[in-house]
Amino acid sequence: MKYKTPGVLSCEGHLFYFWGMNVKNEREVAKIAAQLLTLSMRSKISSLGFKEHYNNNNASVSSAYGFSDYKPGKSKDGSMRWYMNKLSLKMPRHGFVQHYGDDGVREGTKRTRHKPKTTTYNFATHYWKLQEKDFIDDAIKRSGVIDFVLENVSRLRGEEILLSFQNFLQDR
Repeated sequence: MKYKTPGVLSCEGHLFYFWGMNVKNEREVAKIAAQLLTLSMRSKISSLGFKEHYNNNNASVSSAYGFSDYKPGKSKDGSMRWYMNKLSLKMPRHGFVQHYGDDGVREGTKRTRHKPKTTTYNFATHYWKLQEKDFIDDAIKRSGVIDFVLENVSRLRGEEILLSFQNFLQDR
């Protein structure tokens, strides 16, 4: 990823100041990665025009967020360290249906409408196809979260390996 200004990642008009931060552990990396993913997903959803899509439980696609999981562990020197376990995207099911598309048969039924007057009509069984929209992949690419996690986790774990190797050589 190309940097426009040191320490600043530009994402189509949004400035993320997380990139240049010197993170100290993987828990910080996980939290920042979740923020990057959340900001990018919400920006992409609002630009596509289906941010107000709701399912029957009033869950909106625009409530999508990045979720990071990290776990504590002990290093060989006995100190407590945080290790990033996973980064996932959480949103209502119909958001994933919009992303991957769907083919199916819509069952016929009887519908009743009450405004402006009560009207009942039949709805025939028919095939339908919802085209896929690759907005999740686009949001992940635009956020730069993959490069951010790769660079920082590899740097932190490399430093840990180097430190344990130096301690091993000093003990000999």
